[in-house]
Amino acid sequence: MIFDHREIAGKALETLRLLLDVKVPRSNLLPGTFTMNELQQLYESILGKPLLRSNFQRKMLNMDILERLDKKFGGGAHKAPYLYRFKTLPPE
Repeated sequence: MIFDHREIAGKALETLRLLLDVKVPRSNLLPGTFTMNELQQLYESILGKPLLRSNFQRKMLNMDILERLDKKFGGGAHKAPYLYRFKTLPPE
């Protein structure tokens, strides 16, 4: 049992990759509010590869699972990014 941790973690990652768009909104992998960049970093970590920013944002917004908040993320000299949260989803 002790030596199968790597196998268990690998199987969990494989399952998460297959069901990524379903599992991430229902998980605790992000705080209640997050930036699009934080969401993209999570997806890139799970998939193990970089994603094009514009394509990723378009995909996420077209999925209609995100709610953009009025409050913007404060900090930095650049344009402040919007904060998002997942919409309430029906149970699986």
